[in-house]
Amino acid sequence: MVDLLQNKSINLVTGRKVLQLVIDGDSRTPYLIVQENKWFQISDEEQIRKICVEVVNSNPKLVQKYKSGKVKFFGAFMGEVAKKTKQKGNMVLAEKILKELLEKNQ
Repeated sequence: MVDLLQNKSINLVTGRKVLQLVIDGDSRTPYLIVQENKWFQISDEEQIRKICVEVVNSNPKLVQKYKSGKVKFFGAFMGEVAKKTKQKGNMVLAEKILKELLEKNQ
């Protein structure tokens, strides 16, 4: 499982799910669990960018609040990306892209 995390095949959320399954007695290897559940991390920059653009475009009120200085709303954007990727998105990449999109339009 450490290898899956280190080579960024999965994120921490997925790692926790896999660990819980192993603790609960699942006899499959962590890799097999991830493979059979299609839990590999989404790290394709174009795919993440598309989702981020969609999130920004579909939340104009949040964008307005964020741009007015209420940066705490950034977490809402991150939450939407996580939801759209079913917790499988590379959130480090998503954060970078979201910041870029939100700063570009200021």
